[in-house]
Amino acid sequence: MGLQGDLETISFASVIDSLARDEKSGVLKLEQGGVERRLFLQRGKLVHAESTNKAERLAKVLLRRGICDARSLEQAKREARHAAKGFVEILVANGCLTWEKAAEARRACLEDIVFGAIRHRDAGAFSFDEGLIADGAWDSGAPIRVDIPFLLMEMARREDEMKRVSGGRLQGSTCLVTGDLEFRINLVRLLASDAPDGSEEGRAAQLAEGLEAMRSRLQSDNPGRRMTSAAVLRYILSRALDRVQ
Repeated sequence: MGLQGDLETISFASVIDSLARDEKSGVLKLEQGGVERRLFLQRGKLVHAESTNKAERLAKVLLRRGICDARSLEQAKREARHAAKGFVEILVANGCLTWEKAAEARRACLEDIVFGAIRHRDAGAFSFDEGLIADGAWDSGAPIRVDIPFLLMEMARREDEMKRVSGGRLQGSTCLVTGDLEFRINLVRLLASDAPDGSEEGRAAQLAEGLEAMRSRLQSDNPGRRMTSAAVLRYILSRALDRVQ
């Protein structure tokens, strides 16, 4: 039987930091309030992560960061159902994504999953199944190897910044703090009519897509509050303008 325990007696950060220091390989499984997360380690480095929380999935990250548009993503998903390929590989083959951008999105997705585990209100339980993970097991075209101690320091910084920026009004909105600064800058440019697509229709479509992604994320993080697009837009702009200036 592998390592297992209760996250009320030992924190998730302590567990994964210990695994990193011992250069362990295997799968760390977390169960927190109905959300299941799996973190894959290879010789003490994070190489992949999965979550049942839809807001922490790779497709959502691609949309939130503006790396891929919704139409291309849905088409790739449809093709993936009938092919022995993942939707990321299809996006690259269709010219909608580069492997460099795919690796960037995979790392951002991994960070969101780790941050979600750190901030989860329900402590939950963990288990670790040790075993070597083969090189290239996860999307060989966009491999990532994340240093865990550095990542934990970054997560602590993100938590501090979130508390400072949100002032306690909205909880869990990582996408509005550090993770999606590029998107927020692009949103301001859209409103300033400085978008790559010069057509009014193009600007409107991009703005609507971005707002819906943000609204969905905020609603997921704040189930007790009703998030309207107007409220989300005011919130995003107030912080985006501060950052851009």
